[in-house]
Amino acid sequence: MKHKDIILFLAFSPDGKYIASGSMDGDVIVWDSLNERKVVVLPHDNMVRTAAFCPCGRLLAVSKVFRREECIVEESIVEIWDWQNKNMVRSIHSPTCIESMEFCPDGHVLSIAGKNRIELWNLSQGYKTRVFPLRGHISSVSFSPDGRYLAAGGTNGVLIWDVTNGKNIAHFTLSPVPSVSFSPNGRYLAIASYDDFLRIFDIRRKKLVRRIKLYNANCVKWFKRESICSRGDAGISAWFATLRRRWVSYLSVSVRGGMAFTSSRKLLAIRE
Repeated sequence: MKHKDIILFLAFSPDGKYIASGSMDGDVIVWDSLNERKVVVLPHDNMVRTAAFCPCGRLLAVSKVFRREECIVEESIVEIWDWQNKNMVRSIHSPTCIESMEFCPDGHVLSIAGKNRIELWNLSQGYKTRVFPLRGHISSVSFSPDGRYLAAGGTNGVLIWDVTNGKNIAHFTLSPVPSVSFSPNGRYLAIASYDDFLRIFDIRRKKLVRRIKLYNANCVKWFKRESICSRGDAGISAWFATLRRRWVSYLSVSVRGGMAFTSSRKLLAIRE
C-alpha cells in the first residue's frame, strides 16, 4: 500500500475489511485490507490531517488543513463522506488545526480536537452540541465504549469529561500526552506521555492505579485485556493489562510510526 508522499494517518473500518490512509500528497485512499487493492481515492486540494470511520463503517470523516500562499493556516474543514459512493454528505468548519477525531460509539456525534478546544458535533442535524475550551494542543481523543466519557491528551496533560453534563471529572498535568485510549470494558484509560511513563487511570475510582516505565511511548491502543504501546525508539511493546499481576512486556516489533486496530482487535495496521 503506497502513497506518493509521507503517510500521515491510518484508520480501520469497524469490520476490519478496509483501511483508510492519508498522505501529504492530499489523497485519502481506502484499501481492501485483505488484498491491498485500492477501493476508493478521495482527492483533496489541501493536506489531509486525520480521519475516522463511523461505527457502522458507512461514513468516513476527513480533516484537511488550509494552505494560503504556501503557509499552513490553523483552520480546518472536516468532510463527512459516504466513501463507497464518493459522496460528501456534510462539511464542518473548525477555527483550529484538527489533530484528532473520533466518533461516539452510537455514531451520531463526532469529536474534533485541535488547539485550545474540543468540539462535539451532531452529524445528523449539523450543529455543535458541546465545546470544551482548554489550553494547548490536543493530540488524541477517546470515547468510553458507552459514550459517557471523553478523554483528551495533549500538551497540558490529560482531561476527562462526563459528556452527559459537560463536567470535567479529572485533569492530570503531565508532560505532553500524545495518546489516550479507553479499555474495551470502559473502566480504564491508558495514557502515554513523553515523560517516559505509561499510566492507567481507573474511571470508577477516579484515580491513577498503575505507572509503568516506557521510553518514548507515543501511541497506545488496547487489545482485549492488553494494551499495545508504540515506542518511538524501539517499535511496539505489548503489556498485560490485568491489575492482578505484574505487567510484563511480551511482544517487541521493530517498527516506527502510528498504528490502528480493527474494532475486533484482531488486525493491526502500522504506519512506517
